[in-house]
Amino acid sequence: MVSSKLNDSINYKENRTIEDGDLGASSVVYEMEIEDRAINFVLGKQKYTYAGKNVLYYPIYLLNENRIKAQIGVFELKSNQALNILDDDGDVDLNVLEEPLLYSFVTSAFLDKALKPKIVPVKEIAQEEDTDDENEHLKSASSKAKSEKDEPAGLEEGEIDESGEVSDDDETDPTSLKVPDSVHAEQAKSLKEKTKNGLLEINEDYQHPALLKEEDAKDDKEIKAEFKENEKQPWIQKYMKNPNYEIVEVESNGNCFFASVREAFRSIGYKTTVDKLRSALAREMPERIFTDQLELFNVYQSNINELESRINAIKKENAEYKKRIKKATLEEREEILKRGAELAKETKEKQKEKADAEHDQQLYVGYMSKIKTIDQYRDYIQTPSFWADAWAISTIERLLNIKVIIMSQMAYNDGAMHGVLNCGEINKQIQDRGVFNPDYYIIVTYSGNHYRLITYKGKRIFTFREIPYGIKVLVVNKCLEKNAGSFYLIEDFRNFKARQGIHPDTGNPKKSEEEADADELNRDLYDDDTVFMFHQHSELSAKPGKGSGEKIAVEKIPQFSDLAKTKEWRRMLDDTWPGVVLSVDNLKWMSAEHYIQAAKFKGGFPDFYKSFSIESESDISKDVEYAKAAGESGKLKKKPADGGKAKEIVLRAKEIHSDENYDADEVRKMAIHAKFSQNEDVKQVLLATKKAKLLHFSRGTAGNTIDIPLMELRRKLTTA
Repeated sequence: MVSSKLNDSINYKENRTIEDGDLGASSVVYEMEIEDRAINFVLGKQKYTYAGKNVLYYPIYLLNENRIKAQIGVFELKSNQALNILDDDGDVDLNVLEEPLLYSFVTSAFLDKALKPKIVPVKEIAQEEDTDDENEHLKSASSKAKSEKDEPAGLEEGEIDESGEVSDDDETDPTSLKVPDSVHAEQAKSLKEKTKNGLLEINEDYQHPALLKEEDAKDDKEIKAEFKENEKQPWIQKYMKNPNYEIVEVESNGNCFFASVREAFRSIGYKTTVDKLRSALAREMPERIFTDQLELFNVYQSNINELESRINAIKKENAEYKKRIKKATLEEREEILKRGAELAKETKEKQKEKADAEHDQQLYVGYMSKIKTIDQYRDYIQTPSFWADAWAISTIERLLNIKVIIMSQMAYNDGAMHGVLNCGEINKQIQDRGVFNPDYYIIVTYSGNHYRLITYKGKRIFTFREIPYGIKVLVVNKCLEKNAGSFYLIEDFRNFKARQGIHPDTGNPKKSEEEADADELNRDLYDDDTVFMFHQHSELSAKPGKGSGEKIAVEKIPQFSDLAKTKEWRRMLDDTWPGVVLSVDNLKWMSAEHYIQAAKFKGGFPDFYKSFSIESESDISKDVEYAKAAGESGKLKKKPADGGKAKEIVLRAKEIHSDENYDADEVRKMAIHAKFSQNEDVKQVLLATKKAKLLHFSRGTAGNTIDIPLMELRRKLTTA
């Protein structure tokens, strides 16, 4: 073990292997002196193992003849240095780092053996020349100790055994350098190697398109400043405020996702087909996918059967009453007619429930009516009737070592701008591996029933450096602040996140002890297997549990069929929902947010407090945005109705300030109680969420809020 120079509680294991995430990565070649000799080395990716202790590190790999020999130490840095560690070329500047920590086995004798030239048989020379061609794309960079450029190296397996000795033949020596078991075999494959599994065929003569220049914040700002919107532009240009995006059409059937992947790879000389992708998916399908769908179908069917049974029972009861009424007394006839009316009403209700259940069954799992075995389900996957779902997409990502970035046109059309980027589902095998380094990224748009390919500056598939800056920022804002989906495991995105000033582990998806305790403490309030997220501009089209940041247990989907019938149910849960009138303090307010903001001034400035109420007929009372601005900054920037630049509107005089004894939590409890107890439509929406965990979406690194007060109110209204 080697002790850290920056934190005494950190000890580095003297690990000679290539660390997770570094295999196959590229690095510039550096030079330094060890034991009075100049050695070449490369760096692994920035590691966050000890980020909680404010220490990051880079593994150091000894290099000889463009081959990794062993990990020989680490360079350490404080977490707050992460933004300033790169030079103008985007490479690690070793001049700003402390001296490296070298492992104890790095002795003169070790270096003699490690750096001994390898004698290569003549017959292998041609093979080595082919290997060199694969590294031409790697860039060169300045060495620490000299000004000339060195050739870069890819991090590949070397020839040091676990004891630190040099093997003469790494093909036969069982103690030669081993890749960590946690690194899945496909992680290290190049796309050329992936052709061996039959998914991709390479066109050796294909002329690859030039790499795009990596964009930065300045480039993005300039593009947006020059952008002028018009009606004919595709929605993605308007959303990103960037004219370089285009949408490529593919076949409009259940094959559209697979076709988008096919067309992306075609653009760089790799051929695949929809049938190949579907067949691979069918082979990879775990049994749980089939059993989940079958269970959901059976849950619906059981409910339908129960309703059918009750309808038949009512028919029999009605038939009995028809017989009895002929011989009944006047008093008995009245009783029979009354009961008959009740049964007629119940019949109508049960028939509607049955029709709704049949509709939902068909909508969610109608295809399962003819599928009874796992082999039949595998056959189904290979037909256009199977549309790529979250599991299918994450599996294709793993098989091809790609990341698909999904942009939701549905969310854009709904005005849910925070929900446009879909963070996706993390593949179980990738999650277990703990690291994900995609070879390429593909951007697609999803309209709710159709995938299409998104291009940028003509490119259909991207390396990380080529991903548009605006997309990278979206990923940080949406997926990495909350560490959602597989983006959290991609080291390139974690590094980009750190360069934006956000700690790479902010919003870690693993529950903290406090979160686990909170879930245990509030077990009577919510079930953690079903999560709904809401905010002022929530998406409208997503089914319960399928929205951004949501999840739902498969067997519970039927429980929320009533909730799904209300299009704006997520927005109705938010404090800003204006479709209500609530009475508090003998005044009326058009939203809970109005009262929450107004109450800040109730004690010291009662007239201003009343200006938030409906009775005042002020601009503040009629608009939630005005109310929020008046209660917070006191100012609002708003564009004139006839266009032009936004103008600042002063809504609160400087001398007006919030009461010192303002209790935000208690005020909100009062406001939401009035809202949901006095307005039946929003009350029924809240009750229809049953015991789902309710999260309020919030931008920023603080993370989403578990809305305990709202769920406490839900429980109170349920038992009332």
